Amino acid sequence: VWNTSASKTYNPYAYSKVLAEKKAWEIANAQSHYKLVVINPSWVHGPGLKASASNESYAFIKLLGDGTMKNGVPNLGVWVVDVRDVATAHVRAGFLPDAEGRNIISARNCSMLEMATPIHEKFPDYPVPSGTVPWFLVYLLAPFMGMERTMVWRSANLVGAIDNSKSINKLHMAYRSQEETFQEMFAQMIEAGIIPKKP
Repeated sequence: VWNTSASKTYNPYAYSKVLAEKKAWEIANAQSHYKLVVINPSWVHGPGLKASASNESYAFIKLLGDGTMKNGVPNLGVWVVDVRDVATAHVRAGFLPDAEGRNIISARNCSMLEMATPIHEKFPDYPVPSGTVPWFLVYLLAPFMGMERTMVWRSANLVGAIDNSKSINKLHMAYRSQEETFQEMFAQMIEAGIIPKKP
């Protein structure tokens, strides 16, 4: 299954990933010296090697913690995975003899509010949202929040499902908890000064 909704004008980042993987399969299928194993991660979060506010994942978590979204988050479904699990998957894809084909690397299907909840629980002094905002308001304000209206239209009030069973069975993945991913990421952002420390 391929992402058929992305294009040069809508979600070009995802579109570039589709084109790159299709080219990789074209090259791999034209030879017999090696087999191609693909890692397809969902939205990557968690503490990275270096926290950076210019990174999309850190930028979103910053919005959750700096008060920008204190009145609520869009009720949008997302799929998330810890960056450390993505690293593990890459290593296992290179060394496990059973590794083959395309592998979805995703810990869970959740909503944006479910991403915020573990942060709110561990860091109650920060203005982390604890509710959602109405769909029509999100749609109207989407461009001001760095989101495309088409994405909001297609994703509002939905939490889709991704099947990660192949990664568990073939790559022996045991995904980190949502609490570990988002709480440790938020703590790293405080330490790096991306989110101001509370006295």
